[in-house]
Amino acid sequence: MFGLTAVTAALIKLIPFITNAVPASLLSIVIVTVVAKVLKLPVTTLANMAGAETFKGGLSIIPSLTLPAVPFTLATLAEVLPYSITMAAVGLIESLLTLQLVDGLVDDGTQGSTSSECLGQGLANVASGLTGGMGGCALIGQTLININSGGHRTPHTAHRTPHTA
Repeated sequence: MFGLTAVTAALIKLIPFITNAVPASLLSIVIVTVVAKVLKLPVTTLANMAGAETFKGGLSIIPSLTLPAVPFTLATLAEVLPYSITMAAVGLIESLLTLQLVDGLVDDGTQGSTSSECLGQGLANVASGLTGGMGGCALIGQTLININSGGHRTPHTAHRTPHTA
């Protein structure tokens, strides 16, 4: 297992010298996975750790999208609203700080839209909450990893950096 990890790390460093069409981390994982399957290498999988029964249901184990089973009353709103406002504020601050950081790191002549960021995150989090999911926001750590992996230069990010794709 350590050998596959080392090969993956080496590929992550080598692939950018060959191509930037696909993020190096993604391509490295795909290559090592295919090699492990083809050569039938003894690797630990999620099925080994959690048990094959965990994944026996296939896609049927994915939760269905339903509204939360809570009463839609003013009392419920009064209890949930303070936590919702706090979480929304923290998420927006984190996302806007990340947006400012990306604008400073990626010198592509464009600037992110704070209003689009806030509106998009708000709508997505409301939709997520209404269907039983958890809200989210942009995170500085993951964003830095994406930028350092060349995520801002790939064709998949053409909407962000049209002239570098």
